[in-house]
Formats: sequence, C-alpha cells, structure tokens
Amino acid sequence: MKDVPFVFVDTQRATTAMGGARALSADSLRKRANNHVAAANRTSEQPFAKALETLSTDALKQHAANIASDDLILLGIGGSALGAAVIHEALRPNSPWEGRQLHVLDHLDPMVCHATIEQGWRRGAHFCVISKSGDTTETMALATILDRVAGSANRYGDGRVTIVTNEPPRDTKAAGPTPVRVWGSNIGATIFDMPVSLGGRYSVLSAVGLVPAALLGYDVDALVSGGREMLKRLMRVDPQRGDGIGHEALELASALVGLDVEHGWGAQVLMPYLHRMGRFGDWFVQLWAESLGKKAEKTGKSAGPAGPIRGVGPTDQHSFAQLLLEGRPDKVVLFLDLIGNSDGGEKLSPSKAFGGTVEGLRGFSLGQILATECFSTELALHQVERPSIAIRTDDFDARVLGGLFVLFEATTYLAAEMYSVNPYDQPGVQEIKAFIKKCLSPQTAVDPERAQVVREWERNGRFPRQVPIEWRSRTLSTRGLR
Repeated sequence: MKDVPFVFVDTQRATTAMGGARALSADSLRKRANNHVAAANRTSEQPFAKALETLSTDALKQHAANIASDDLILLGIGGSALGAAVIHEALRPNSPWEGRQLHVLDHLDPMVCHATIEQGWRRGAHFCVISKSGDTTETMALATILDRVAGSANRYGDGRVTIVTNEPPRDTKAAGPTPVRVWGSNIGATIFDMPVSLGGRYSVLSAVGLVPAALLGYDVDALVSGGREMLKRLMRVDPQRGDGIGHEALELASALVGLDVEHGWGAQVLMPYLHRMGRFGDWFVQLWAESLGKKAEKTGKSAGPAGPIRGVGPTDQHSFAQLLLEGRPDKVVLFLDLIGNSDGGEKLSPSKAFGGTVEGLRGFSLGQILATECFSTELALHQVERPSIAIRTDDFDARVLGGLFVLFEATTYLAAEMYSVNPYDQPGVQEIKAFIKKCLSPQTAVDPERAQVVREWERNGRFPRQVPIEWRSRTLSTRGLR
C-alpha cells in the first residue's frame, strides 16, 4: 500500500508553473533541498522532536480528570500561551459556547487582567500559570494579582492552580528555584515540568500546550499521535526518490527560502481556510519571526525573511487579497486548505424567498464553498504570476493539528539552516527583557538621567516631556515621550 501523507505540501505554484522571470525553478528547488538533506536527517535530533518522543501524557491526563471547573484562565505570554490558544480555538466543540471556556491573559491590559482574575476567582475558575523561565515579567506580574486575590496560601482551595515551568536544574550548585516554582510550592499548586532545552515557541506539544489542552478536555493523545506520525515521516529523506523533494518540511523550507533569497519574495502570508485556525497564524508568526529574524552566524549580518504575516480565508480574501494581487510583489501566500474532500456540512437549498438570486449555491455545503474559494484565490494569484504554496488535508482533527505543529517546527528548523541562523535563540527578545528589568529596578541604575525619568514616572504616572531618550552604554535615558 502506498504511503500517503495525511498532510500534503504542494509547491507547484511556487515553481516555474507560476510563469514569469521571478519564478523559482523546479531545478533550483530540488538543488536547494538536496543541499540540505543532511540537516533534514537530523530532524529527530532537534529539541522539539526529542521532547515529543519522550513525552508521557499519563500524569497530565490524571490531573485534568480531577479538575471540575468549566473555566480555565491561562496566565502566560508568547509561546507559553499561543499553543494552548490554538488548540482550544481549533478543536473546541461545534460552537464557542459548548465545552469548557479558556481565557488567555497574554498581555497586561490593566482593566481586562484585573477583572478576569478577580471575577474568575469568584466564580471558581481554574488557573494555569505558564512561564518557561519561571520569572517572566508579565506572567509574574499577573501571578501577584492572583496571589493577592486569593488572599493567602491556605485560601487557594484544593487544585485551583496548575503551573508549568522549566524542570529544576540537576546541578545542585546552580541557582535556586525560580519565583514561579517557589510560589507554586508555597501555595500547594500542581507543577508540571518542561525540558530546559525546549524553547517556548517550540513547546506546544509538551506540558506547555498539553496541560491546558487536557484541562479543557481535548484528546491530547491524538495531538501527540499526529505529531509523532509527522515526525516519523520527517526522519529520513524519501529513499524512493533519493533527494529532498517529497520530504514535506524540506520541500516547504526550500520553496520559501528559495523564493526569498533568489527572487525577493521575502514576506510569507499564512492563510488558513478555516476560521477556527486563525490563532494558528499567530503561532506561526511568532515561530517564524523569532526563529529566523536575526543575524547570520557566519557573517554577522541581518538575515532571515522580511516577515511573516497572518491572514484568514475567506475573510481576508475580501480585503488583504487586494494587496496580494496588485500590491508590492514581495509576498508568497501559504494556503492551509484544511477542508479537502470532506463534505463540510449540509447541502444548501435556498428557498423561493431569495427570488433565485442565490440559486448558484444550491447543492453546495459551506465546506465545499470554502474549499472552492481557497482554490480560486490560488488561481487568481497564479494568473498574475504571484507565487503560492498549499498545504492540503482531507479532513481536520486533533491528529492533523498535531502533525501541522511538527511540520512547521521542522520547516522552521530547516529554513534556519538555509539562512545560516540559530533557530533556537532570541538575542533581540532577550535584550528587550533585560531593558525591562533595568527599567523596573531604578535603585540599580547607574545612569542619573535614567533614574530621573523612572522617578518622574513613579511620581506622576507619566514620563517627563522634555527629557531626552536614547540608549547609552545599554542603559535607558529618555527623549520626547509625551
């Protein structure tokens, strides 16, 4: 029996089939893929692959079975929140009003955060606090509000808080436990560990994404199974072909990077044709931007794509598609055709009340119309010689979602190899975090101007109008904030 992938990557409209001088040739695609076969064969050695292979879901499923609340409030930011948000939005029951509810606080909007935590506590919500480092500024700020609302350790109730953070260091000489672990231990919270080597944006199929998913009642084993099935496909380059074409992640990375570096199609637009996959676009934006947008290791010069962009079809096909078809020619569209051959609901049967004006819809389901719109948008781009790539499935469920997570993680790793960047660090993000911690600790400041600005803000709730702002010797001074 032929091995048919449950997620199929179609790069036909990214190569010469597109036509035009700026098309990526099939030979170029194949050559780039062949140059990185060795990297593709190391996919199983990557942190996200190792974590998935050794993962056990027994403890988190048992924990989730003991939680009775229908409300889950997640305190986390970036990779610590997006994975759970994607799973919930993509897999929740037939309507948003069925099943358990997820409220994600991945921001610091004061009104929303205070109200969500305070009201959630009163109505008996369960809280899941996720911080990989264990001292994330935003997450710990929200945790202090939760701690204040709960009152004291002995008023937390049985099982009201679950924490996910890095596993404790094995070296006893290392620094002590992080603030979130100390706090969790003091209040009797259940704590789940994630591997230290696993970056937050790659952690969706670990305790970071699966603990909230289990608490919400989703089939975490199906998610893991789909991820492992995809990983198995990506372990080795297809021996029947003898090259990188047919290795889904290698072919996808080769097409995206080739279109960028050879022809200037440097912005990637992810366009899922399922509304409930909108947050998957947010997840992709973080994964792609934080992993690839940095300086090349060999040259020290900025590398990586111009930037990932999130879209949702057919909503953005009525607006953003105008830019894609006639705007600046630098964007390649990555379609997620997730309906495939499924019927997608009941067949439409317009009544006479419409006067025949929508008779063309008769006999089609919403899913069939959606799949048709996706394909039609591909054809429209093709006609004006704009490249696109399609990822297609015959149906969509937890198994497919797990496979998509791994496909994009592996594609990002391979794209990093092609751009010669480290896909697992984030020096720019860390620099911002360092500045934030300095600004929140004025007593440690060595720059008098910076200290003056912070004191002014503490007294009046605003920055002074005329104090210059500039970075000097990596400390903060100010200019022109109003």
